[in-house]
Amino acid sequence: MTENPYLTAGNHAIPIRHIFELYNAHKRLLALGRQGINPEKKRMTQVISYNYIVDQTMAMCSQNTRMIIRNEFMVPMEDKHWYEAYWTRSTYDRRRKKAYIEFLTILHQVANPDSIL
Repeated sequence: MTENPYLTAGNHAIPIRHIFELYNAHKRLLALGRQGINPEKKRMTQVISYNYIVDQTMAMCSQNTRMIIRNEFMVPMEDKHWYEAYWTRSTYDRRRKKAYIEFLTILHQVANPDSIL
């Protein structure tokens, strides 16, 4: 994959942040369904499908990518410097950018299995 010099980790974070805002909202909606509050069936099917795609994407990512995406978006850490237990700031910045690209690439492949990148 050719690197686009105009894309930064911040640019990649925007769609990932939105993906996980929706993912977490869906998790809350599914929890309501388990409590007996039944949203529209078609909507629940869409929610389950969306979350399945995100879960499959996470499962296919490397360990570093899963850790970064999980701590930055799925279950945001209270400690914004959580990465210091693993990497220096510069190493973390490089790995974070690679993680964002990896996540978005795999998400595209999982969501569009017939497409060729």
